[in-house]
Amino acid sequence: MLKRIRQAEAGLAMLLLAVSPLGSQPRINARETERRVFEEVNRARLAQGLERLEWNESLAQEARRQALNMATHNFFAHRDPVRGDLGERLNDSQIRWRNCAENLFQERGYDDPAPVAVQHWLQSSGHRRNMLDKAMTQTGVGVAIEGRDSVFIVQDFIRPPDAPPKRSR
Repeated sequence: MLKRIRQAEAGLAMLLLAVSPLGSQPRINARETERRVFEEVNRARLAQGLERLEWNESLAQEARRQALNMATHNFFAHRDPVRGDLGERLNDSQIRWRNCAENLFQERGYDDPAPVAVQHWLQSSGHRRNMLDKAMTQTGVGVAIEGRDSVFIVQDFIRPPDAPPKRSR
């Protein structure tokens, strides 16, 4: 009898775990994914003889805002229906820039979306050009997760107005 009670308690505990908020946590860590995208893009740049991009936290906050807007307002585009294109968004956030570019990626189902996003970008001429543009010197990455498995990744690139052009290594 005691054995049956313990089995029932164990079953109830498993049921509670399955429906608890803990069970609805996203499958990936947004900040870790941002860091991994940053590292993967810099690895690709170094392989092409380019200098590493510098992390810009203000730019990352803007990228996070765009990723979250896409996730919550059900759109996937460089032009935010309310906040405008990248240049407008950077200006509104008081981020100074001379050149700017943006890469977007949305996925479902990958346990580690960072290398998948970077590989897709490398296979697209426009996205590859953004990643490997030697004029760009700073970047920020934002990740938003909708539900458990829809991931939006935004990487913004800038060259500040006072930055000298970078040379190939």
